[in-house]
Amino acid sequence: MNQILYLVRHCQATGQEPDAPLTEIGKQQAIALADRFSKVPVERIISSPFTRACQSIMPLSERLGLTVEVDERLIERALSPVPLDNWRKRLAETFVDLDLSFEGGESSRTAMTRGVAVVRVMVNLSR
Repeated sequence: MNQILYLVRHCQATGQEPDAPLTEIGKQQAIALADRFSKVPVERIISSPFTRACQSIMPLSERLGLTVEVDERLIERALSPVPLDNWRKRLAETFVDLDLSFEGGESSRTAMTRGVAVVRVMVNLSR
């Protein structure tokens, strides 16, 4: 049987901090997400522990009666623990060079490896 995985980022949030909640627009986006996916056969919901991610998927979880499984490996990567000048440019550089990381930060490759590990476990458990 074929599996379909849907990867959803989060809806609009007030910031990038782990505890940043959704904006009012983000809350409406979460309801629209629930409207869209409530018609799709969803068996599991796995989320980042970040507030904005959990709030984004909660309306769907409640409609489907599914528990949200929180997985720490789905946190957003830290570009740097300190503010970087030209951070957008620096971020773009990490998408060109997947192994580039700034002091105290995480490379794109490391973050991708974390995410892929979650998907692999999910696919293997579903078989």
